[in-house]
Amino acid sequence: MHIPEAAVLRDTQQIRNGMVGSAIKTFGSWLNRSRLGHALRDEFATVSADELAMMARDVGVEPLQLRALSKAGTGPAKLLTRMLAALRIDPNALNTMDVSMARHLQATCSLCASKSRCRRSLAAGAAATAYREFCPNAATLDALRA
Repeated sequence: MHIPEAAVLRDTQQIRNGMVGSAIKTFGSWLNRSRLGHALRDEFATVSADELAMMARDVGVEPLQLRALSKAGTGPAKLLTRMLAALRIDPNALNTMDVSMARHLQATCSLCASKSRCRRSLAAGAAATAYREFCPNAATLDALRA
């Protein structure tokens, strides 16, 4: 069966247009999230010391930790969710079971210096065996797995 060259070119162009359209849509979504994140961080930066202390107390962290958490964005939360999944720990059950432990895990993850290693380990499918080497939440995660 012979497919006319014009048909192949048309199909190739449609695929290319679809890929470009998808990339533009993805970039647009990221840009909107980024702008919202910057706006929220800017607004958070104007909070008074008293307001910051009150919010930190409500969340269960120190004021300096709360400032650092506000700068971290949503990336660490996504990493934590992926790590919990790799370890077969249900994040919804954790939030229901022990909210303070879930917050502790989130705060520790947000302030972690090993996010790149975590990402690589998760991407390679090795997180379930390697997390103890780099994760500051390892002891808590081990306790949850027990």
